Amino acid sequence: MNLENMDILAQKVEKVLDALRRVKAEKAQVQVEARQMLEKAQAQLAAKDRELEELYARLESRSNELQSLNNVVKNQGEEIQLAQERFQQLLNTIEAELGTEIPIAPKAPEMVDGSVVENKPEVEEVKQNDFFG
Repeated sequence: MNLENMDILAQKVEKVLDALRRVKAEKAQVQVEARQMLEKAQAQLAAKDRELEELYARLESRSNELQSLNNVVKNQGEEIQLAQERFQQLLNTIEAELGTEIPIAPKAPEMVDGSVVENKPEVEEVKQNDFFG
């Protein structure tokens, strides 16, 4: 090989080495960017995980609150049922003592010419015996 060919070959090798250095530098830069993107994605994922944990905690709290309210409603329903039964027993006792039936349900409103006319409760006077006479 002559000197000229060696010089051309050296220039080509130098170009290949320069290209290799550029590719390595670009690779390093891409790796840095990829690492930064990964860290950013991991941080976002961790934030979303914390947000989900908070939402699950709130959901559990609301669920417990709802369960508590359901228990209150159930207990109140039972109390209302018991009160209605006691009221009915008391009403039956009063009706038996008076010998008459006492209406307890309000009458439905009457319709006159498309408008509602309110029924005022009719008060039946029960004649009582005079205790002094």
